[in-house]
Amino acid sequence: MLSFVAPVDARRLALVIGNDSYQHADPLTNARADASAVADALKATDFKVTLRQDLTQQAMKAAIRTFKNDVAGGDEVIFYYAGHGVQLEGNNYMIPVDTAGENPDQLKDDSISLQRVLDDMQDQKARFTLAIIDACRDNPFKSNGRALRTRGLAPVMAADGQAVLYSAGAGQEALDNLGPRDKDPNGVFTRVLIKEMKTPGLSFDQVIHDVRNQVVQLARSVDHSQTPGYYSQFTGDFYFIPPRASQTPAATMAATGSQPASSDPKQIELAYWESIKDSRDAADFQDYLKKYPRGEFAGLAANRAKSASSLQHPPPKPAAAATPVTSPLPAAPKKQWGARCDSILESAQLGETLNEEQRAYIRQNCQ
Repeated sequence: MLSFVAPVDARRLALVIGNDSYQHADPLTNARADASAVADALKATDFKVTLRQDLTQQAMKAAIRTFKNDVAGGDEVIFYYAGHGVQLEGNNYMIPVDTAGENPDQLKDDSISLQRVLDDMQDQKARFTLAIIDACRDNPFKSNGRALRTRGLAPVMAADGQAVLYSAGAGQEALDNLGPRDKDPNGVFTRVLIKEMKTPGLSFDQVIHDVRNQVVQLARSVDHSQTPGYYSQFTGDFYFIPPRASQTPAATMAATGSQPASSDPKQIELAYWESIKDSRDAADFQDYLKKYPRGEFAGLAANRAKSASSLQHPPPKPAAAATPVTSPLPAAPKKQWGARCDSILESAQLGETLNEEQRAYIRQNCQ
């Protein structure tokens, strides 16, 4: 894969849409919350974000048209949509809140084609375009007795420099939650995506890999099949939160006579641990153990993975359905995980060099 550094003048632009309040289709409960959470996460990664919610056909077309006009050559672009979506005759459509959907022809005319968005970004010569579509749901008009032959979204062929990430694969449905006791305001795919987007220095390919793996595991925990679909023609590198400048330039190393603080494997490990330590998903701790089988927190990670797994897969009980990640993991004793532990790990995450006393403190008191 080519190593890539974005041009200095490249802008980061995002259009985020969430539709919940459908007038003729089944209403949704997570789409606006998902869109708002993604918008906040993108703002934190230096994207200029346009957030729109509950858009009619006219308003949705206007938002996409305005966004297209704002994109220029070389820009990095993210388009996120949460709401109802269907495939008809191999094409994917995002459904505005006022679409009636009386028949397939009307649905195609009154909805927004995903291909239109991709073509618009190609026309504007965006350097990188990522379309994230959390719309892999079953027939949205079934409660109104309309037997449209729709399920999931179809695969797509992205143009050069483009990638498309679906919350579920072709023919699958995306989970809004993990059961009646799951109080997370965001859908399963989006909650995982946001967490991975916020991990500093994680490449785009690694984000996609981790998101897909974690969603698969969470879906399996409730006997559901959901594998986020991913289609890409992007051959460079992209970071939601790029590595710190001091991590890569040789000039910095020459000037300081030593490795940049952020490239210290121990600090990278600490930053990774900080990003997952509060997780309730056993897969997070299992991934840590794969990366760092003899790491500083290997023992703690193994214990938390075991605890999280027992919450996700409790022993069978008559007439009781397992609802994973609904109860928090047992809190670490305050005497072992105090404010200083958080402070030291935060420093490591920001790229500061830890001294021996701080590392010793972590090993002795923060596990």
